[in-house]
Amino acid sequence: MPSTCSRRRRPPSGLLLLTASPFSLALAAVSARNGGLPAPTYSLHDAAAAGDMSAVDLLLSAGLSSNELNARRSTPLHIAALKGHREIAALLLAHGADPNAANMGGSTPLHAAVEMGQHELAELLVSSGADASSPSGLLSPESAAPRMIAATGPWGGA
Repeated sequence: MPSTCSRRRRPPSGLLLLTASPFSLALAAVSARNGGLPAPTYSLHDAAAAGDMSAVDLLLSAGLSSNELNARRSTPLHIAALKGHREIAALLLAHGADPNAANMGGSTPLHAAVEMGQHELAELLVSSGADASSPSGLLSPESAAPRMIAATGPWGGA
């Protein structure tokens, strides 16, 4: 009589899908939606830059940190602010993104929003706790506090 080990059957391949992590499933879904772009190259930063709300939501739901840093130490919120993606920024903030996170140049998402003329996004960041009096770490005229930049920006001031 054969041993029980030799009679063991392999589980159907569909069960492997059930054991996959939510993160790997989310990356696979993003990859499929984006024409087969390899999922690891489609980061939360990429989704924020593209304004891809469903991908951002999917990646955050899978457990990616809203405060993930890229090579320049920018968060996805920095990227959303630079690109003017207010809805993406709101979603990131709802998932705990830090509105005062400084990148390697010392700029916060609020600096990015104000410098790019994104008034409504800047207001969202301030209402979410961004410090409007914090100067950027850059040694340039843009290193002024967002409050000063806003005073001379397109929506008011001189």
